[in-house]
Amino acid sequence: MRHAATLLFCAIATGFIHTHTDEIPVVLGCVAALAAAGTSVCRTPWLPAALCTGSAVPLSELLVQGGILRAPWPAGHGFPFAALVAFAPAFAGAALAASARSSPSFRRHRQ
Repeated sequence: MRHAATLLFCAIATGFIHTHTDEIPVVLGCVAALAAAGTSVCRTPWLPAALCTGSAVPLSELLVQGGILRAPWPAGHGFPFAALVAFAPAFAGAALAASARSSPSFRRHRQ
C-alpha cells in the first residue's frame, strides 16, 4: 500500500508541476527527481516508478486538451507525442536511484 501511495503522489506532483509551468527543463528535472524519490523512498521497483511518473506528463497533456485541466500554454490537437519525452528522465532517475540503492555503501549507511 505504501508503494502505491508513493507512486500516486509522484504522479500527481508531476502532473501538477507540468500543468503549472511552461518550462520544459523544469518539468523534466522534476520528473527525474520524483522518479528517483519514488524508487528510493519506499524501495519501489524502478520500472513501476518510472512508468507512473513518466506517464503523468502525457496524461496531463490529454487532460488539458480535453478541457479538464488548465495550463499556461495553448492546448494542442491529437495525441501529445512530444510529451512522451518525459519517459527518458523518468527511466534515468528511477534507474539511477535503484543502482544507488543496491550499492554496498548505501546498504552500510542504511544499517
